[in-house]
Amino acid sequence: MAVDTSRNGHDTIYIVWSDGRDNSTVELIATDGLYHFSDILLSSSSDGGTTWSKSAPVSPTPPDFRGAGRDQFQPGIAVDPDGNIAVCYYDRRNDPVNNAVDRYCSLSRNHGRTFRDVRQTAASWIPTKATDFLLSDTFLGDYDALAAHLESRRDDDSGTFFDSFQVIKNVVPSVRGRRLGRDQ
Repeated sequence: MAVDTSRNGHDTIYIVWSDGRDNSTVELIATDGLYHFSDILLSSSSDGGTTWSKSAPVSPTPPDFRGAGRDQFQPGIAVDPDGNIAVCYYDRRNDPVNNAVDRYCSLSRNHGRTFRDVRQTAASWIPTKATDFLLSDTFLGDYDALAAHLESRRDDDSGTFFDSFQVIKNVVPSVRGRRLGRDQ
């Protein structure tokens, strides 16, 4: 959840979540017989949370996607001092069999009406389970964070957001961070 406190934001509250209700396929071992591919959805409220807009996908699966579906999960959201929105999440769009993961951020300069996707990782990777006996075998995302850059109005265009996230390569987890600029 994030609040737009910019001059034109009118204290709009934004919330994002991972939701699998709109894209399902048969999966016999699932409790309901379906696998639900998750999308990141966004909703907003301009009256302090009393009413909410209809939820909409931040980065919907394109009609020409080569697989049955792709999952997006563990979203974070931030709003910068100018009212721009960033939503960052893990995404399996580059793997038609829905295993390999990338980190993506979707940026909006029009209060969430449209978003432009920016890939944060150079290559897809497979989240490896049970690599550390001290951690849960489903551990991923403890280091994820997204923040508006406080100096976003500087003239050097250094970036309006900063995203940190985890990548696991060759069974070794590492934490990465990337700045998101206005030119992206």
